[in-house]
Amino acid sequence: MENYTPTYPPVAIQHSRCVMAVSVANAVMQFFKEPADKALIGQLQKIRRWLDDCEAQIKSRQLSRGAMRDIDRKLSQLDAAFNVKDLDDEALFQRACALVWTADTFILDVRCTCPEYRRVRCWRYLWQTWGTLAEWLLAICPGADEQGCALYERAA
Repeated sequence: MENYTPTYPPVAIQHSRCVMAVSVANAVMQFFKEPADKALIGQLQKIRRWLDDCEAQIKSRQLSRGAMRDIDRKLSQLDAAFNVKDLDDEALFQRACALVWTADTFILDVRCTCPEYRRVRCWRYLWQTWGTLAEWLLAICPGADEQGCALYERAA
């Protein structure tokens, strides 16, 4: 393994992955509009700060039409998971937990494959704060990580 240099995707692909991660995370945040728990409120505020910073960073670069189509296709794979109209409270909570893990996996994808972006502290702190939320929810909702990863695989 002498002189090993990892190969990363082109910057345009890295940017698309960042847009996808932010898009999914923003959609998942809609499940947490009015939390009652103070610790959860504090964690969501931290996440919102870093998510907003990541979003501001990726807006500095435009997506190609092909990248937009690719992101739209991936997001459409998740449409059914975000359709929660007919779910009871327990099923809604389980779905929200799974989607938190889906977003966590997209954020981890950025961390692992997008060095042009992960170097910026907002991505590191988004990964950390989102991961804390995901672990909290996993303790309450076992199996959410597996369901979330399955949703990620469907979209990725």
